Amino acid sequence: MKQVYIPIAFLRNLPRAGTGKAVFVGGNQSSTYYSTLDTFTIPTNTAATGFGSLATNQYRSGAASSATRGIITNGYNGSAATNSIQYITIATNSNASAFGSASIVAQESVALSNDVRCLFSINVSPNRLEYVTIATTGNSTTYGTLANISTGAMCIANTTRGVIGGSSTSSALSYFTIATTGNGTAFGNLTEVRYTGGTASSNTRGVFAAGNNTSAVLTSVEVHTIASTSSGAGIGSLSSGRRYTSGASNNLFGVFAGGTPSMTTGSAVSSSHILNLTTLATATAFGSLTVAREGISGLCDSHGGLP
Repeated sequence: MKQVYIPIAFLRNLPRAGTGKAVFVGGNQSSTYYSTLDTFTIPTNTAATGFGSLATNQYRSGAASSATRGIITNGYNGSAATNSIQYITIATNSNASAFGSASIVAQESVALSNDVRCLFSINVSPNRLEYVTIATTGNSTTYGTLANISTGAMCIANTTRGVIGGSSTSSALSYFTIATTGNGTAFGNLTEVRYTGGTASSNTRGVFAAGNNTSAVLTSVEVHTIASTSSGAGIGSLSSGRRYTSGASNNLFGVFAGGTPSMTTGSAVSSSHILNLTTLATATAFGSLTVAREGISGLCDSHGGLP
């Protein structure tokens, strides 16, 4: 029998266990807050369709997933913050269900995951990291703390390591091992002060896109090798700047959706971009959300944190 050899590099760049189904969660437009769940199949360039609804209208939640279940943490509904944790079964379009509670009520969170554990940062002082076991409903457990992050923090991850950073005053990033507990360790730096941007990860690299600094909305995109502790490198730009956007990936492509091109609220967009995480070629236009909104959160069933 003739043997066929498949290069390891090729195998590493295959999509993960899921189907490329991404879900974008919540958001707001001016004073209107949404419970909307939209879904895309990456990399098929079609408009998003409805998935279901969150239990409440909210934005700036954390969102992450295993290959089968999505987790949504914390958020703000325009008048009150929440400590609720909700979940969805990604394969089945339906409404979110109660999962448990975070230890602190917070109007903003950022989350990442591997196939077992979801870690999320609660952006209060000190910046707390908490985690849940994705397959088991229940309240979160303390993981540790992080420095140098604030409102609008961003994160990337592979199967073992998470990286979080972004603030109005620092370009510093911190990393941690997902399977353990403890405080963050210095990782490197963003190429510029950046927060409120979107992110996407393969199993080797993570991309930070758009966002803003203290004076302007950004279009720039940068890439980081997750296994290293070096600073990022610029790789181009989105066709339009946006802040409070969000990203999701199927390990091969990242999609960045929604956000606002303004330094003030009230002008959210529904458009999105797609970026090849292997070639890092210039991002191109992708499908649109069902409704324009900023402060959304994205997850996918085959992102770079999955085996």
